[in-house]
Amino acid sequence: MSGSPSSNQPDRAVARLLDNHFSVEELQELTYDLGIDWENLPGASKLAQCRELVTYVMRRGTNRRPQVADLLAACVRTRPNVAWKDVFASLLPAELPKEFFYPYSCNTMAMRQLLLYAFEDDVVLAKFCQQHFPDVLLSFGSGKSFREKAQTLIGYCQRRGLWPDLLGLMKVNYPDAYTKFAPYEVHQ
Repeated sequence: MSGSPSSNQPDRAVARLLDNHFSVEELQELTYDLGIDWENLPGASKLAQCRELVTYVMRRGTNRRPQVADLLAACVRTRPNVAWKDVFASLLPAELPKEFFYPYSCNTMAMRQLLLYAFEDDVVLAKFCQQHFPDVLLSFGSGKSFREKAQTLIGYCQRRGLWPDLLGLMKVNYPDAYTKFAPYEVHQ
């Protein structure tokens, strides 16, 4: 058996696509959006870390929503012209509904920039959440940074279908900041 991955190994094919279509900096941002620390993924090369990322997300999540589906959604949002679905398809449960292939068209990077710009600090962000998304406060924890809390809010809204609510609140309450970082939805 040779050391190169064969094309019939979908996890390795996904890793190769990640390696080919993203820089290390983009992968760090993408994994941050998924709640994964790129620097903690073992591997001596970018490709090796991509393989570890795919292995890691394949083990996380639930049968209804495996984290590999979240990785797919992030890839589609960021690089919509790549044939992600074809490569990811065999990694996802057959019974997974079609909408999980493209669950959101959210530009999470732009939203994170907006939140960090619009709110002075994590205390102001927490007050906003207390008023509009009180359940997310349980996930904040005392050790999380302002950036991590902003990302937690984004993930919370995505998973619960509250993205339109967050967009609407930010547009109404912070209109100047809202226009600065748009677009917040990627049309495919």
